[in-house]
Amino acid sequence: MRKAFARVRRRQLGTRGVSALEFALVAPIVLMTLFFTLEIGILMMTDATLTRVSGEISRSLQVYRGDDGVDCGGYIRQRLKQGMHPLVKEGFFVRRESVYVPGEQAKSAEATEQCSDLGVGELAIFTVGFERPGFTGILGTLGIRIMHFERRLVVQNEI
Repeated sequence: MRKAFARVRRRQLGTRGVSALEFALVAPIVLMTLFFTLEIGILMMTDATLTRVSGEISRSLQVYRGDDGVDCGGYIRQRLKQGMHPLVKEGFFVRRESVYVPGEQAKSAEATEQCSDLGVGELAIFTVGFERPGFTGILGTLGIRIMHFERRLVVQNEI
């Protein structure tokens, strides 16, 4: 009987610490997978939110006209900041790319962000978005430093 207990005890002594070693090997992989999944989920939610906010801005700009010299860029930035909060709080960019007059070639826009210079029926194409590092930092460990989100808004002056 003593020999049987001694044999079992020897086997137990030989496996001491194996669970800790397995945990030490598996835990980093599981944690990286968890954070990577969270990061991708947050990125997809941010992308979908930017799409929704861009659509809202485009619809509101079709009827938003104030005094001459309305600053569309400021209005777009303000609406982006409101719509993207708390995911993104700063660092938005807005560029007016071109103006299209029906029946003519598209012409590149001057460095203005004004809406008041659009004629009736003209289309203005704006590029909006932001750049930021990853949300959890896990993508930085993989060498991905900056996330770039961008949408194009097409605004037609109907007034």
